[in-house]
Amino acid sequence: MTATVILLCGLLIGISGLQWQGIMEHKGTIDACKGESMVLDWDFMLTSDETVEDIKWHYVTAEGSTNLIAMETEGQFVPLRGRGERLRQVKTAGLQLDNVTASDSGIYTVTVTTRNVLGNIRDAMLNVTLSVAEPPMLKDGTLSLKQSRSAVYDNVTDSWHVQLQCGRFEFLGQPAVHVLWNTPTGSVMTNSSSNGTFFLILDNPVEEGNYTCHLPAYLPAARCLTPHSRTKEAASVRVDWVKAALTLLQARQEQLMRDSHLPYGETQQLHDALLSLNHTVYERLDKLEDQVDALRKDNESLHERLEKLESMGSVSRTTRHYEQPTQPTRPWYTTTRPTTRTTTRPWYTTTKPTTRTTTRPWYTTTKRPTTRTTTRPWYTTFRPTTTRTTTRPCQQQLGQQLDLGTQHLGQQQLGQQLDLANNN
Repeated sequence: MTATVILLCGLLIGISGLQWQGIMEHKGTIDACKGESMVLDWDFMLTSDETVEDIKWHYVTAEGSTNLIAMETEGQFVPLRGRGERLRQVKTAGLQLDNVTASDSGIYTVTVTTRNVLGNIRDAMLNVTLSVAEPPMLKDGTLSLKQSRSAVYDNVTDSWHVQLQCGRFEFLGQPAVHVLWNTPTGSVMTNSSSNGTFFLILDNPVEEGNYTCHLPAYLPAARCLTPHSRTKEAASVRVDWVKAALTLLQARQEQLMRDSHLPYGETQQLHDALLSLNHTVYERLDKLEDQVDALRKDNESLHERLEKLESMGSVSRTTRHYEQPTQPTRPWYTTTRPTTRTTTRPWYTTTKPTTRTTTRPWYTTTKRPTTRTTTRPWYTTFRPTTTRTTTRPCQQQLGQQLDLGTQHLGQQQLGQQLDLANNN
């Protein structure tokens, strides 16, 4: 990537006919990332009575020393000071420096010396400050966040606190980066680092919830990261109140054992037992967190599949199409098909639910509504006023005979006789 910058941060010395072209006002400092190219697009025009004596480019270090890095004499560009393979002239007074590094940071100036027909020599100068940033580097390439297994002691408050760790940096970048913390309540916090890791000490009582850390995008070193770098991604961890309480309890127990006068053997046994208990609890909590994460991922995957199916039009959230179960085979003497579902009760049962429709024998002479508020025997000949049924003569005669038979026989005996007749 090439950063083309047109900058003016200089002083025009003396009165001259030289005029700078395309120069815009700016803050006087440009930022570039390691490996990029810096282009100072400086250009000028002379009057008809002026000629260029020479052009010189200087580099001023952070310590204040000035070094000549390139010059143009008699129309020839000559780079100096070990940057020859990376320097080249742009337009009349511009300069391009390729593959910049942090050591290239500093002030760059150009001085154009002209002479007029009267022999007067004039100098025109521009300068700009270059700041080269280098991106940070993580040991595993991913920004991570976790809760420390050990609590830290605060001498000011005389108490133990839970601590969070963010990142394992091999190089913090140039200029060095820092991280921002977000608490469950939405507060934003900053802190310092130690040995490439950033720490956040939580106040007591510990606030339960999700904590995150990330690199601010406005940092020069963070802007030099690649677009798909995982270092840009925020890291998060859930602080559990039980886990935090165990960490603080372990720290207090260890402090009590150190301050007590118990023999060394007993103190060591208590210490080992406490460490074993905490280790077991931590392992179980870690497994539970892994299971929760796995379930959350499965849930997200199912939602994605469902949304994909809905987008294809095969599934609707509000309507599901299920295959209807196969209806059982009805006896040959059944004259009416149930409108909802068929029950498995014997045909000679004398009562039926008010919201169900059962299969009625062929010799039943009336049709019943599908929903009834009263319970009637199956052989009742009452006909609803809203239903018309064509009655066959044979069915009427058989129904009358059955009505007479029920006066002498119980319903169960009649059912057995009809079963036997049906089998014959």
